Amino acid sequence: MGFFKSFTQKVNYQSRFNSKPTLDHQLLNINNIFLDIKGYLAESHLAMGWIGIWITIVFFIPAIIYLDYGLISTIISSQNNIDWNNVSYTPMLLISLANIAFLALGFGWSWWNIKDLKKTSPIRFNRETQKVQAIIMGHLCEADWQNIKAGFAVQRMAYGYVVETRDVVRFYLKSTKNPGKEFAAVIQTSNSLESDFDGCKMVWEYLRHFMFEGPDQLPIIPANKSERVGQFQQASYTPKQALERRWFWPIYSANDTKDDKIANTLFWPIKVVLFVPNLLTDMIWHWMLQKLGGGFAKLPDDTFEDSATGCISPLSLNKVIRNDEEFLTFTDAKQRLADMS
Repeated sequence: MGFFKSFTQKVNYQSRFNSKPTLDHQLLNINNIFLDIKGYLAESHLAMGWIGIWITIVFFIPAIIYLDYGLISTIISSQNNIDWNNVSYTPMLLISLANIAFLALGFGWSWWNIKDLKKTSPIRFNRETQKVQAIIMGHLCEADWQNIKAGFAVQRMAYGYVVETRDVVRFYLKSTKNPGKEFAAVIQTSNSLESDFDGCKMVWEYLRHFMFEGPDQLPIIPANKSERVGQFQQASYTPKQALERRWFWPIYSANDTKDDKIANTLFWPIKVVLFVPNLLTDMIWHWMLQKLGGGFAKLPDDTFEDSATGCISPLSLNKVIRNDEEFLTFTDAKQRLADMS
């Protein structure tokens, strides 16, 4: 899924940088005690599981229809001349096996990623206990914030369908059952490879500010204003949420910059063409997660759903932020969401 180069800059809980605290696509939920962030493994399983369904809908199912239609057409056009006692069933058997293989490959790949996703939790920063926790590959791992082993590194990863090189903030957490085992919890930044690690420093300052001072003045960027909107701001979307995300009109917002308007106009035909397959994929992915009991693994001290109660997520801000605002502080976001309810 990816590889690391060694730390190029080590950091600890006392490290400070003259950078603006910022989390872009990484934030899941935040409240006065918890800060839950998508790790690299969770993002990978979500993206790769989703793409398995998408490939099935866009490529495999049309291939199945094409093969079956050709076979059925041949049988219908030749039925009066076929000697069924001497006919070879090998072509029909091969096409049937191909149908099964196509469906098994696509949906099987998604099932496999759901299976692994259930062994992976968000990375949780807990102000109350001053611990960093995560479930990684089925292992509950943690570390004390004041003894955290962390650093900025470079990782090449397969995110969705694109192999890219990114700066990451990496933490080493120890298994609670086997303290001799260490696992890497990775937060990828919005920055591609940069020698000064600007993206890593902004993420680190966000984490440090939260752990020492709390969330009140920290900025929260809504999902629809993220510089790098990932495929998922949560594990999956309900049909209503999926429709809102995939709808292709209007082409752009009146408050978009000139460059954004040009980009949205150029890519609008693609959004229209992919509207149906993307929407179907979102709905099937959501159904699979619900039926297979998928989603993120739950930390034992507090389930992910319970910790999200009273939390603010980037997705929740989409309906309360004004078009001329890029972000809201935690305090302002909490007030506006309370007023809306």
